[in-house]
Amino acid sequence: MIALWGPKGGQGVSVTVASLALSHVRRSQDSVAIVDLAGDQPALLGATGIQSVGVLDWLASDAAGGALERTALNVAERLTVVPLGGGDVSGRDTGSGGLTPGGHGAAGRIDALWRAVDGLADVVLVDVGVPSARDGMVEPAATAGADDLRRAAVLAAANNVVVIRACYLALRRFRGLNLRCDSAVLVREPQRALSRGDVADTLDAPVSATVELDPAVARSVDSGMLVSRLPRRLDRTMAALADLLLVDGVHAAAASERKSAG
Repeated sequence: MIALWGPKGGQGVSVTVASLALSHVRRSQDSVAIVDLAGDQPALLGATGIQSVGVLDWLASDAAGGALERTALNVAERLTVVPLGGGDVSGRDTGSGGLTPGGHGAAGRIDALWRAVDGLADVVLVDVGVPSARDGMVEPAATAGADDLRRAAVLAAANNVVVIRACYLALRRFRGLNLRCDSAVLVREPQRALSRGDVADTLDAPVSATVELDPAVARSVDSGMLVSRLPRRLDRTMAALADLLLVDGVHAAAASERKSAG
């Protein structure tokens, strides 16, 4: 599983995840699943009229791993999205037993989630959103929240990619999260003082793709046409990123080595 995340809101994580998935399914025979921990993917991909359970509901139940796949919404050929859903990851009573089914705590259930996620498709992209700033989960059955789940996704991923603008505040927030990334997608805005090299140095990770700020992307998203009209420049950038992340496996290997060393 590949986790994509941002150090703060407004970095472009959800659009990057959706665009990467769309670009890859058009150029390969892989099935792709997006696991939405930020909550925006159904609207972004045109599934807003569907009321569905999702990740949080699965976590709050004692359902087997295969049940998670049944929450997936079909978006396009070989592309599905598992919604965030409406359950409660805090462990409080939700009418379905909370997060302690069968006597298991939240941490164990979250570990089971990642095992289930890995079996969803050939390629699994997790839209993490913004992870928690705290390092680890304290008393998970009582205090773990969706932010903790997002942080856990970054830590559990075989490969994690930060989506970030060349913004001092975003880079400062990244440092404060005490998380490492395997690579980055830089959303480049005009007239920023910080360069691609500055971003890579601060992150201590390579910038694998640069997405130019493009009004065509905003128009495509706002009109609900991202699935059918992915802007060409963004499509090309995401295709190259997919080659790096999914075909060459360079960063996945680096991630594996880093985690083994840790």
